[in-house]
Amino acid sequence: MTENNQKGDVHPIARRALEMAYTGIDPIQFDDYAIEQLEDMLKERFDKPDLLKAVVDLINLASILKEEGCDSASRQLIIVASSAADALQKQKEI
Repeated sequence: MTENNQKGDVHPIARRALEMAYTGIDPIQFDDYAIEQLEDMLKERFDKPDLLKAVVDLINLASILKEEGCDSASRQLIIVASSAADALQKQKEI
């Protein structure tokens, strides 16, 4: 698989999260505005078929950040991903 194909496999919201990250006390952090933007982008996907992919990719990114010692950033992404719980449940019921 080429590098371009691998990039295509990551949901744009997860890719955008990396673009919004900055270096602070931890190697990777997010400010409050970035988290709000990510939550808004995820909310826009609530009725879309790619919502689950977006959530899974955010959780995978959070896991990678946790492994790299970026606990705060990891927790923030989990919170963003969890904001889609009700929407995912609603999709499942349909």
